Amino acid sequence: MKRAITSICILLAGFGMASTLKLTAQDPSRADPEFTVTVVEGPKRGAFAVGDGAVWFLGQGQLSKLDPADNHVISVPLEDAPGPGPMLMAMKGTVPQFFAVGGGSIWRMARKSKHELELQRLDETNGKLLDEIPLSEKQSGSLSYAYGSIWIWSDMFLDHPLVRVDLAAKQVTTIDLGKGEWSAPCFSEGAVWILGMESGVVKRIDIQSNKVAEEFSIGQKQKNGIFSMPFKGGSYYFAVGEGMLWVADSKNLSSGKYVLSRFDLKTHERVAKLESDPSDGPPVIWHGYVWLSTAGNVMRGHYLTKISPQTNHIVGKIFLPATISGRILVSGSMPPRLLADQDSLWTFSVGTAGNPPITIHRIQATSSDASPQK
Repeated sequence: MKRAITSICILLAGFGMASTLKLTAQDPSRADPEFTVTVVEGPKRGAFAVGDGAVWFLGQGQLSKLDPADNHVISVPLEDAPGPGPMLMAMKGTVPQFFAVGGGSIWRMARKSKHELELQRLDETNGKLLDEIPLSEKQSGSLSYAYGSIWIWSDMFLDHPLVRVDLAAKQVTTIDLGKGEWSAPCFSEGAVWILGMESGVVKRIDIQSNKVAEEFSIGQKQKNGIFSMPFKGGSYYFAVGEGMLWVADSKNLSSGKYVLSRFDLKTHERVAKLESDPSDGPPVIWHGYVWLSTAGNVMRGHYLTKISPQTNHIVGKIFLPATISGRILVSGSMPPRLLADQDSLWTFSVGTAGNPPITIHRIQATSSDASPQK
């Protein structure tokens, strides 16, 4: 029996909030026999996270969760608290992920005073405040839960450090990453991994010493900036898991090509390289495959592209058709965001106008012991 996921790579994303449900069937002619797809209509406003066996949504003082046991979205009471502040809320046009789920609790960033923040621990069942850990203004950012700690990071501000909050000891440690724009962290192979989105530098952080234990380059520096004409800019995305490092070079401002490379974690050498349709996010390693959310058509829908690590080639696609909410077409101009847990691969799509509910696709293996194609 193959485990569904061996790594956690956090993706910053957020959309809107409500509490309705709709299930639809996938077009059988476009289905993948290895996997089933369930479509759920989610909330209208909020950021989202996967943790403790559920999908969670937080926004505008409301908390809700999608219980995978029955695919229902339910509201959870939540104690209100001041947000992190207007400066941080302007993060790249999305709702910042100032919350995480793990260890049986909801973890939320909140403002304590003009110059102080705090990490709040909330009860998952009733939203009650259980504990508070003080933080400084410089320790702000998005939250991830791994290794019994909350990790705070930002891909908005240059030269932003990685902050670790040891939840048992309530100890806050700042880890200097150096200059540049750093990705969301990946938690895998007993370490924390982070990537320079423009520099192409990968860093491995030892969780015992809280120091950078290894760093290496996987590509040339991206040509971004107002003086790079025509636009040649792009970003690096990555995923680490099952002994693999996959790095995507997304030239989303020019040709739209998405080049995915596989690197050996020990030698740091590139061992495979392939091209796919355009994407706007990192790969996800789940159920023995590498998955990409790739562009289709805003009116029809987008795709999940499936890559076999045995052959390092694309072996299939799953079509994610656009859905209708009222009279609003829900597909989005960009491919959906991906998150994974042990049992499911989740996609989150938002419509282009009218503030429709989030469309959630839940992908599950048809057999728990299904093995990847070779």
